[in-house]
Amino acid sequence: MKNSNSLRRQDHIMQLLAQDHCLSINHLAALLDVSGWTIRRDLVQLEARNLVLRSHGAVELAGSEEVRQYAQSMQRQENRAIMVAKARIGARAADLLQDHTQVAMGAGSTTLACARAIKQNHCELVVMTNGLDIAIELTGVPHINLICTGGAAHGDFFTLTGPVAKRAIKSHYFDVAVVGVSGISPDAGLTADSHLNAEILELMIQNAQWVIALADHRKFGRVRFAKLADLCDVDVIVTDCAPEPEMAASLAQSGVEVVVAEGDDVV
Repeated sequence: MKNSNSLRRQDHIMQLLAQDHCLSINHLAALLDVSGWTIRRDLVQLEARNLVLRSHGAVELAGSEEVRQYAQSMQRQENRAIMVAKARIGARAADLLQDHTQVAMGAGSTTLACARAIKQNHCELVVMTNGLDIAIELTGVPHINLICTGGAAHGDFFTLTGPVAKRAIKSHYFDVAVVGVSGISPDAGLTADSHLNAEILELMIQNAQWVIALADHRKFGRVRFAKLADLCDVDVIVTDCAPEPEMAASLAQSGVEVVVAEGDDVV
């Protein structure tokens, strides 16, 4: 009988193939952070179910329309679960912000969820952000004093970065920094995919008295391209599921409080 980890991993493989259609086995192993042998074993089982085809170190979805629909359905379910998790995390982080707080809010999809929550909380805040979508969300909200960093706009990620944004952050000090991260590792600390956005988030962390990092459970154990901070630079991590014991021990040793967002679905 397959164990739950194997089933989840095989579902994830199908979701990845729904997006990219064909992937190398080595790339799949790197994406899922497992050995090539583990991936090959999963692919043998998926091939036996006529869901994938293997050839020359690569794998693709089997050609039937039913398989493609199945993979796309799995992807939609995963996207829905991620959206729910991020909404919960954002709402829980918003609850941690007190009235009349000066907040630096980094660009990102989970921090956007936090912005949507503080919009409904009626807590009076000063918010400086380098997130274009966050700025749009909070524009005109009576209880939010909104400040944009300015800077070079990146439409793919809705970020403001570069020298102008860095000067804006450097010249302000904050009660709280709320930042989203792409990876959390005992050795590498907090990391992000974009080095340009990482520069801004790093400054927010440095100029804040209290740092809240937002991360869904997939980010634990991952190391991404650009470093933001060490674990000891963070006060609280808000997530949707408690980390594995080894990760939890590293966070506790670094003095990081883990807050798990629970409750009804909110999107």
